[in-house]
Amino acid sequence: MLRLSNGVIDRQPFILKYMEVLKDEHLASGLVSKVDDTKNSEVFKYSRIEEKATIQAEPDTLHWEKRLAEFWSMTIKLRHMLRMNARTAKQYDYKPTIVDMTIFIGWFENLGRVSPTGRGHMSITLENDELKRINTIFNSYANATRNADKFVGEYIDSQELVPIVVRTPDKWLMDTSTLLFFMILLQGAQSLADEKPLQEESLDRWRKRAANEFENHLRSELNGLKFTGPDEAIKPTKQAYEYDILKVSEEKRLIVLADAKFRDISPSSFTGENLVPQELTNDNAMLDEADRQVRRLEYFNKNIEQFRKYLNPKRPWNDYGIRSLLVTKYRPVIKRYKNTEILSVDEFLASI
Repeated sequence: MLRLSNGVIDRQPFILKYMEVLKDEHLASGLVSKVDDTKNSEVFKYSRIEEKATIQAEPDTLHWEKRLAEFWSMTIKLRHMLRMNARTAKQYDYKPTIVDMTIFIGWFENLGRVSPTGRGHMSITLENDELKRINTIFNSYANATRNADKFVGEYIDSQELVPIVVRTPDKWLMDTSTLLFFMILLQGAQSLADEKPLQEESLDRWRKRAANEFENHLRSELNGLKFTGPDEAIKPTKQAYEYDILKVSEEKRLIVLADAKFRDISPSSFTGENLVPQELTNDNAMLDEADRQVRRLEYFNKNIEQFRKYLNPKRPWNDYGIRSLLVTKYRPVIKRYKNTEILSVDEFLASI
């Protein structure tokens, strides 16, 4: 999946083996009627947007937060897929601390230095020395709230979680590929976001960047269809709503007022019990967003002259039709709320 080139992380296209398992699972559960024509490239059709939103760290950087941030899109895909299966959801339900992550990083860097293959082992005679070293780290940086025995119990000897390091009768076995896989996976753990040094929540920052790229993608598509208007979100006054996408077509005599929503359906929503509240009726779910869009349209109609400088219409306002929409990453659960259409990107562009 990943390889190291001269000590530098190098990303390559890959297909996750889990995808085939999940396709079979969906087919067996009746979520889909066929899977033959569902390709991985279609599942991750917006990976280009996600990649553009990802911080590109310098190849020689030693700052691991930035280095791992390059893989946020992969982190989200891995966590999403592992949570969709009850067994893997339990097997990978780690709750790492920041100090845990530093120990993995230390192992990874040490293996990279001492082993040409990136594989290594620690003999049982050295285990006590390593346990003392880990305890020293926890005493220094975790105020002794964790210890080496608990760390080993979770990541090596657990009977419920997949081991990150494998214990044999006489040694611990570890390799850089496995360590890197788990570092990429675990950086998205909620337990890290809950710790004070990470309260800004890197995942939320990544999502905001991805959402901005999604908006840029939609504006670019409309520009290609001869729409004109702002190439950024606008807010005419402090009291006004923010408008993600505001475009006009003189040829079609049409104004598009759209709010872009770059988010997936939560895996836990794939049940009759969770689908409606999580996707429609909870706070900030689709109905909340649609209701805000209704109010954006009302504000636009009542204060239309505030928008003249952004659209520069060539005709009187009454000569234009107005489409108010929520545009989503994938096919939405509902299609319309009052005067607001709710469409996927493909549906939206096909309807213009």
